[in-house]
Amino acid sequence: RSYLVVPMRVGGRIIGTLDFGHDRPGAYVESDGRLAQPVADQLAVTISRFQLLDQAQRRAGELSETLQRALLPPGLPEPPFVDMGALYLPADPQAGIGGDWYDALILPDDTILFSVGDVAGHGVQAAAAMGQVRHIVRAYALEGRGPGEIVSTLNRLLCRVPEGPQLSLWIAVLDPYSGTYVSCGGGHPPVLIVRPEQPPEPIPCTGPPVGLL
Repeated sequence: RSYLVVPMRVGGRIIGTLDFGHDRPGAYVESDGRLAQPVADQLAVTISRFQLLDQAQRRAGELSETLQRALLPPGLPEPPFVDMGALYLPADPQAGIGGDWYDALILPDDTILFSVGDVAGHGVQAAAAMGQVRHIVRAYALEGRGPGEIVSTLNRLLCRVPEGPQLSLWIAVLDPYSGTYVSCGGGHPPVLIVRPEQPPEPIPCTGPPVGLL
């Protein structure tokens, strides 16, 4: 048998070999090597570009996840009479960074602000808008505004911003001492109240998406 091994070169660096085999001895001559070399080099360039693209996509995915986590709250408060937990699972892990968020904050009167939402779209732009909206909601709540006023004020603000973001949003303010809450939302899937041995009770968000009209 006979074999022909041709180096695959990119910028003077060998990244592999292009191998040929034949069941007859002496099947390959020097001209076969010269003919195969340009093919091997072109394959090397293609493979090298694919490897670079794969590395860039992997790094972009890691950066997107890091940025997404950085825009979400680093931890949840621990008020009396309330236990909190959060689990963030993107519907499509391949979609990269997006505009989803959750948040919780203890307000000056010891009530607790909860907010969940989703800015339309994906990418850095949606994530940046999400971070702004989350902090606007916090700022309005710290001023003493209730959920309904926060949602309506935020809606008026976004409708006046050229090409402003559109989003779904649900906000609640819970009194941990009485167990009562006030909530408001727009365009968001229903939030569920789950009690032991009882069917889940949905809290519908009857308003339209925020920033739409």
